[in-house]
Amino acid sequence: MRALALPALVLLSGCQLLLGIEDPVAGMVGADGDACSDVFDDSCPENQTCDWYSGAETGTCRRASSALALAPCASAVDCGLDQHCEAGACRTYCELETDCTGVEDDCHVETPIGKYCDTRCDVTATDDGGCGPGRECLLWNLDTEFASMCTPAGYGGDVTPLGACVYLEECGPGYICYGAVDNAHCRRGCIPGVEPSPCTDGTTCVALSNDLHGSPVGVCVPGAR
Repeated sequence: MRALALPALVLLSGCQLLLGIEDPVAGMVGADGDACSDVFDDSCPENQTCDWYSGAETGTCRRASSALALAPCASAVDCGLDQHCEAGACRTYCELETDCTGVEDDCHVETPIGKYCDTRCDVTATDDGGCGPGRECLLWNLDTEFASMCTPAGYGGDVTPLGACVYLEECGPGYICYGAVDNAHCRRGCIPGVEPSPCTDGTTCVALSNDLHGSPVGVCVPGAR
């Protein structure tokens, strides 16, 4: 799923619209066809797991690999039992916070078949942001709120600071794609009211319209008051 740049007021996302997929299940790589409604109800055949594809109203049973949590993935079939491929990594489905272990520490992201874990990593950091070696922390748009995702290093793309962008993940760690759809740029991420601020050269930290884990997150914008 690719999330579009973040305008000041309107937040857009959704690979179904962008890719023109009319049947989300048909677009799910590795799907075996049986419908399921709860990732933990053991309704799928042996060696399969219930998973959700963005835009679908329910889940679909798919083949499960032996992947560990946060292993890199290109599609659903790369992930194991009770896992979901999002932002380039296999994320653990969860019922409780204690189901999220290691770098995954927050049972947060809701789907029609259950929640999955994200990480309270630092989306404003230009290094690994607390995700550990070989990873980086990126902001992820959930439409009504944000999540912070530990992704494989390099997943965030290579658009230079202030370079033109369309999707959130085109910007590297510490930067957020912000602006009008046809005029968005990779701007430095920041936390409003927190000093020292990474905003320099006459820019000011302005809060985005959604919160991250219940707290504001922003971008450095020139000439803001």
